[in-house]
Amino acid sequence: MSAARAIMTVRGYTPDVEDRFEKAVALADDAGALPQKFPVLRSLASLHFQRGEPIKGEVVGRELVALAESQADPALRSEAYYVLGSNLVMLNQLDEGMDLLEKALDLFDPAVAQADTYRIGPSPGVVTLTTTAFVRFFFGEADTARQCADRALEVAHQIEHPHSLVYALYHVALLALWRQDLADASARSDELRAAADAQDYAVWRSLAMVLQGMCRIAFGDPEHGIPMMEEGAAIYATLKTPPGFMSGVSMLRCMGHLMAGKPERALELLNESMGYNVEAAAINQVSSTPFSAMAMVTLGDIHASLPEPDGEAAVGFYEEGKAQSRELGLLGIELQAASRLVQAHQGGPGEAAARDDLQSAYDQLTEGFDEPMVVMVRQQLGV
Repeated sequence: MSAARAIMTVRGYTPDVEDRFEKAVALADDAGALPQKFPVLRSLASLHFQRGEPIKGEVVGRELVALAESQADPALRSEAYYVLGSNLVMLNQLDEGMDLLEKALDLFDPAVAQADTYRIGPSPGVVTLTTTAFVRFFFGEADTARQCADRALEVAHQIEHPHSLVYALYHVALLALWRQDLADASARSDELRAAADAQDYAVWRSLAMVLQGMCRIAFGDPEHGIPMMEEGAAIYATLKTPPGFMSGVSMLRCMGHLMAGKPERALELLNESMGYNVEAAAINQVSSTPFSAMAMVTLGDIHASLPEPDGEAAVGFYEEGKAQSRELGLLGIELQAASRLVQAHQGGPGEAAARDDLQSAYDQLTEGFDEPMVVMVRQQLGV
């Protein structure tokens, strides 16, 4: 396994690395060495995640769960449940995935994580908490999402693990941006920059710069925000990172340019992020995912913001985002799409129906009533 890790460090996430991990798994099987097999499988699962291969990740995750459940070790079961659960979420098996993530959290013990001082990557507990936070946000459970994010930071500080801390700070800052809590996003981005500088973490420093630039743009300073965001993205592109992660940076840049009033550039970056022409995908009815639903809403925002706004196209994309989010049970995204549709139909014949849809989505909320997005929805509805 050490050879596989060495090749991954030097050459990246290549098929040769996967082959070597699979050979290590086979050797552990032949020797009946269960303690050696788990870390090899865990590394293989990480490889599939970093290459954006959730189908392969699910297969390895189920093997990890079977192996962990044969051992009397809660830490192993917690990590195995996280691996399988996160891959199932990526495959849109949201209910089963979330059940497994909740099991992983129930079994996670920060004291055990604190003793694992030589862990290279972030703590499984921190990763599970941030993943859960984002999914709960998609489900429209904003208070629960924020609590998970706060808990991730709390655990990262408690276990005194620098990599876990920067991981938590990045994801908490990103969630705050999505929640439209700009003050929290800015504060967490600055904390991330300081923590990354302290440890000389080049990747996390570059991502902090992207987020700091986005926050400046959101606060009305695109003149300084765009160069900072783009400098961070350019630095990130020169570093050895998982191949699929650059798409996430492109999505952040898309959001930044859209906030800065540059919808044409935002559209280019949205297509780059998704890896295909998003407009064509909407027309051809590509299968629904949380990210495609969000992309539809973003695409609507882009068309509504063009120098010559295309209101008809914007409405079509908002409707598609609403339909996809309803199909997946993602109330948080549905609420955003429905709110945009009320704005788009304001003063027109479709306004009453759009308000009814927004009211229906709002009535399903059980928490998060003080969130900026929900406050705006209440103002739209006059409640």
